[in-house]
Amino acid sequence: PDLVVPNLDLFIVGINPGRHAALAGHHFAGPVNHFWKCLYKSGLTRKTHTCFDDEFFPSWYKIGITNLVLKPTNDASEISKEDWKSGAEHFLLRCMRNPPKVIAFNGISSFRAFARHALGKSLSSKVPIGVQNILIPNLPMTKLFVLPSTSPLARIPIEQKISYFKSLRKYIKSLSP
Repeated sequence: PDLVVPNLDLFIVGINPGRHAALAGHHFAGPVNHFWKCLYKSGLTRKTHTCFDDEFFPSWYKIGITNLVLKPTNDASEISKEDWKSGAEHFLLRCMRNPPKVIAFNGISSFRAFARHALGKSLSSKVPIGVQNILIPNLPMTKLFVLPSTSPLARIPIEQKISYFKSLRKYIKSLSP
């Protein structure tokens, strides 16, 4: 499900639904994906959840979950340039309707595609993890944050991924009055 609704503190944006997510009909359903563990260990959630809890996140935690590209694939390399472009443009429209405090991209490739296709920004080869200094036109209060991919294929130890999720939690708290 697309869990972009009004009045959220955080949208978490994946690349696209993988094979497991498409079959389950829920986000980050891969059995070895680090997403749910990172959320819990960082303090963004009160317990370790599974993909079957994703639809409750807006009401439980003010967190929405979606993907930049809604088309399922077995591998992100199967996403075409047109898929990236239309996904980024469509996501921007959803953000305009329901702006969150923070949009966190789960993976640099989804952020890079969003910046290029929705905001017209070409990024340098090195995108830093963390808060980004790019603003979305007409949404100056919405901040952008990049996380490393929670896929186990990303060559970053889970402990380091959790530390970035902790930084995200602290950043969101710093924006609250």
